[in-house]
Amino acid sequence: MKSILILALLTISLSANAQSLRSECENYYYATGNVKLHEYTAIVSWSKISDSSLEKLENIIYDDFAVLSEKNIQDKTIFKIKENNSTDAMGYNILLQDLVDMKVRVSCTYNI
Repeated sequence: MKSILILALLTISLSANAQSLRSECENYYYATGNVKLHEYTAIVSWSKISDSSLEKLENIIYDDFAVLSEKNIQDKTIFKIKENNSTDAMGYNILLQDLVDMKVRVSCTYNI
């Protein structure tokens, strides 16, 4: 019984410290200024995207974000995207997680 309680507390503490990508990028922005606020780099490897996910992927990138740039390299496309205020913070957390779930590499856009 004691081990179950310890395991439950450990699980709760780990999930409480988990941050979304959006929160991490915001924290980096306010702490260092080395990233752009609410701008992301999304790398789509088309061979990893299923046909059923393709329409959803395009809707997220082109409808829910402003596409700042798009660069095609072999089987990949690199998108620089920015939130366009079509939803709230929680909505963008969900959209970014949806992209990650579709095997899209999403990261903060750095000021270089």
